[in-house]
Amino acid sequence: MSSVIDRNSDVKCYLQICSNGIPEADRPRVCPRCSETVMLHRHGRFFRSVFSLAGRFVIPIFRFRCPRCTRTTSVLPAFLLLKQQTAVDIQEEVVRGETDGASRQTLAETSAAWPGGPWSVRTIRRWCRRWKDMLSGLEDRLAAWLLSRYPQMALPRKRASGWSLWFACWEWLRPSAQEGSLLHRLNRLARPLSLTAPGR
Repeated sequence: MSSVIDRNSDVKCYLQICSNGIPEADRPRVCPRCSETVMLHRHGRFFRSVFSLAGRFVIPIFRFRCPRCTRTTSVLPAFLLLKQQTAVDIQEEVVRGETDGASRQTLAETSAAWPGGPWSVRTIRRWCRRWKDMLSGLEDRLAAWLLSRYPQMALPRKRASGWSLWFACWEWLRPSAQEGSLLHRLNRLARPLSLTAPGR
């Protein structure tokens, strides 16, 4: 299983913070398998290649073991989705491009210039569909999260407003927020810190 490190939305920041192992603050305190509130024991690490707009990186993924049920969990940074090599920032470029009217074929061609690219039209379609599904399932939670931090923000009354509205809201925040990108926040909302997914 894998949980998300909430505050690391950038690959370089993650590598710097985790240069001497995962910080105590990011250590899981609830087992995702047995749901016990317990300090999970360190259980090694493995390395994974990641492609972000900043380049290709090899990052450590830290593993933990529950002392109660003895099952393991891995902790993923917020810029990475489960079983994905492509960081959220590249996928956000694709979603933004589609929102701005670019065809998936054009986005696939544009992706040749990005680290790890080019990606196929099928991959672009799969990313767009996954994020659209995630937004529709988390739109109310995203609105509640935004209003809890920025009560003065005007949000749409009608949900299912689409990406353009949410990207506009996020741009309004950007000067004051250290929140990462919109898709980073959706990823964090989709995978709460206390929840995770299997071994590696």
